[in-house]
Amino acid sequence: MSARSLEGKKFFTNYNNGVYALISEDTLMDVNRYYLISTALHRTMGDDSRAGKALDGVTHLHGPIFTFAQLEERAERDPWFTGSYEDYRYVVSHIERDGGQVKEGSHYVPFSNGYERGLRGPETQIDELRQVTTFGQFRATFGISLDEVLKQ
Repeated sequence: MSARSLEGKKFFTNYNNGVYALISEDTLMDVNRYYLISTALHRTMGDDSRAGKALDGVTHLHGPIFTFAQLEERAERDPWFTGSYEDYRYVVSHIERDGGQVKEGSHYVPFSNGYERGLRGPETQIDELRQVTTFGQFRATFGISLDEVLKQ
């Protein structure tokens, strides 16, 4: 990818329970829209299960949120993470080096509450595992693969 591909782009980071989450400004706007839709559906449908089913139609608005485990062994053991804290530091450096900005955010941090392990039941587990990001999403967001970032 060409240098400076992240020029002027903003990213937001948040931390919870040993997990760092990184999201682009564009994705954050989509996630906020998802929550507005969710609120509207639940307001009109109440706790009706149809509201949850309807939200399945807009799950594409809920990511990608890239997650990095603070503990190296957790990042190695649990394949739903994008990487480790060291990887996170390299990604943040890449963003800033290529002209982007990383700011503190208050967005959701997937995989930081044990939901991916089914602690709140199978429905919540399924919803949480939808947050797993792909290599293609990483490249589309950062203009480079994680392996390439780590080699810089």
